[in-house]
Amino acid sequence: MCTVPGSDGKKLSDLLRTKDPAKIKEAMASIVAEQADIVEDKLANYKSTGEEDGNLMKDMNSLFANSEKLHKLIEPRTNAPLIQIGMTGQTVQAVVGGDARQIASVVYRELQEQNPGRPITDDMVRERIKQYQVHAIEGKVVDG
Repeated sequence: MCTVPGSDGKKLSDLLRTKDPAKIKEAMASIVAEQADIVEDKLANYKSTGEEDGNLMKDMNSLFANSEKLHKLIEPRTNAPLIQIGMTGQTVQAVVGGDARQIASVVYRELQEQNPGRPITDDMVRERIKQYQVHAIEGKVVDG
C-alpha cells in the first residue's frame, strides 16, 4: 500500500484512519459495490421510464474511477512502468504485465496519432497488435 503523500493509497488510508491494506481494500470494495448498485438502479430506471437522471454520467464516471483505484489496490502491477518495444522502425508502448485492454488502448492511441481524423476500427487495432506480438522461446535451465 502506497503511503506517499498525495497518492490514492495515502488518501484512502487517511480517510479510513487505518494503514491495514486488507481493511482499505475491503472498504474500497464496499464503496464500489454500493456505487455499482446505484448506477444499476439509475440505468434500469432510465431504460424503463426514459427519464434521464442528471447525475447518471457523473455517477458512472465516479464508479469507473473508483473501480480503477480498487483494481490498483488489488493488483499493484497495474501501476507498472511503460517500456518501449521497437519493431521495424516503429515503436509501441506496452504495459509490463499489461492486460489486453491496456495494450489495445495504447495501440488505439497510436493509430489515432498516425491517422488523424480517420475512424479507428477494431480490425485495425487487432492487425496492429498482431504486428507487435512477441513470441516466447522455450528453454530450460541447466545446472552447470
